[in-house]
Amino acid sequence: ARHATRMLIDNLTALDIKDGVDLIQRDVLKALKQLVTEERTYDIIFFDPPYASPVYQPVMKQLGETTLLSPEGWLVVEH
Repeated sequence: ARHATRMLIDNLTALDIKDGVDLIQRDVLKALKQLVTEERTYDIIFFDPPYASPVYQPVMKQLGETTLLSPEGWLVVEH
């Protein structure tokens, strides 16, 4: 996970993208709860859980029940 995060940071830097991105590397269910509390909304959410992870269903349920994804937003899921 750290290697992937480092690659994402390097790519954002190379593309000179500084604003409009939240890169979060922590427990997904805790992160979602915090983001809902902060009333955050995103146009694009990438979700790539580990293979056979038990978090897939709870995360999809929580995303469907909250306003984290904007009405016209995109949810990109690796499953």
